[in-house]
Amino acid sequence: MNLGARIRKIRMFRNITQKELGRRLGYGENSADVRIAQYESGQRTPKQETLIRIAEILEVDVRNFLSPGIATMDELMETLFWMDEENRGLFHLFLLNDSESEIVGITMRDKKTMSYLQEWMGKKQKLGDGRITEEEYLEWKLHWPEDKRKTEYKTV
Repeated sequence: MNLGARIRKIRMFRNITQKELGRRLGYGENSADVRIAQYESGQRTPKQETLIRIAEILEVDVRNFLSPGIATMDELMETLFWMDEENRGLFHLFLLNDSESEIVGITMRDKKTMSYLQEWMGKKQKLGDGRITEEEYLEWKLHWPEDKRKTEYKTV
């Protein structure tokens, strides 16, 4: 999901209109919604200090917007390939044979990553069996990890 799509999804999740977000960012009444629409469509890219302010308004960690992120499967694969170059023993790939298809599995020899994946699996299980709602699941992802310290970002 690209930056604009993330802004839009979180803005809509928070039930904030484009105009309201734009006004809270200090844009004029006539251009507030236009500017946010431009950000969400990718026509314009907000400056870092604007992204920090958007995160504050939407009550999410700014890393949802500042981290480079991986938006496509191609980008994910490229990232995994380069991680494999840095540490050849990190990944273990294996084939799972089931009655319907052949599925490739991947494990990582990294305790921190495995604990993150186990935490995610637990949340997905809770979502699947109704112990948490879709909203609670998204809220968890927007603030993950819950125990992280606030990261200070310097404006450029």
